[in-house]
Amino acid sequence: MKITINDNPIDRSFSDKMHLGDVLNIIQSDMVSSQDVITTIHINGQELQAGQLTEWQDRFLCEFKSINIEIMAKTLFASSGLRIMAGHLEESEALRNQVVDALAQGQSQKAMQLLSDYLQLWDMVQKTLISACHLMDVDLENTDFEIEGIKVSEVIARLTEQLEQIKMTLEAGDSVMLGDIMDYEFGEICEGWCVVMHQLSDQFEQRDDSSHSDFE
Repeated sequence: MKITINDNPIDRSFSDKMHLGDVLNIIQSDMVSSQDVITTIHINGQELQAGQLTEWQDRFLCEFKSINIEIMAKTLFASSGLRIMAGHLEESEALRNQVVDALAQGQSQKAMQLLSDYLQLWDMVQKTLISACHLMDVDLENTDFEIEGIKVSEVIARLTEQLEQIKMTLEAGDSVMLGDIMDYEFGEICEGWCVVMHQLSDQFEQRDDSSHSDFE
């Protein structure tokens, strides 16, 4: 059995009769810094999915040939996740324009499908933001961090309110207003969220655990 972290062999051996789950827990507690996070686990060259981990945790090490655990600094993991989602938002203008065009042409079914895809992206954006801040122990409700002189919590609250307006308009079936919001307001909303995520990414990357943080 070969066990590596970021493709580097670990300086420790385990009995082949130990359970996979126990070994992974030991590695995480004893060999992974509190400033790092496990991003992926490969077993026999294949990435281990969340469901598989639950199923395989009681299997013995002797059943596997190799385990590679990939880790990354929390700051980099959180900031890169936010930047990736910001990039997706910046590239979503084409999809937003397709929604607007479909609504203008009275293609309601097509517009609703495109809008569903668009709102799924926004759901992922919000979840990524929450997860990144949780990982970095940042309480967005109480932090004093500001963007252009406005507390980030207020910026996010405003943007979230605008998203809720979209959902209310959708539920009301007002396709004209929905088209107007998507066409004239959502570009600004998108820019606002991208600014928030890039600014937070910058702050995460600049954090130094030995010094005072803007989030403390």
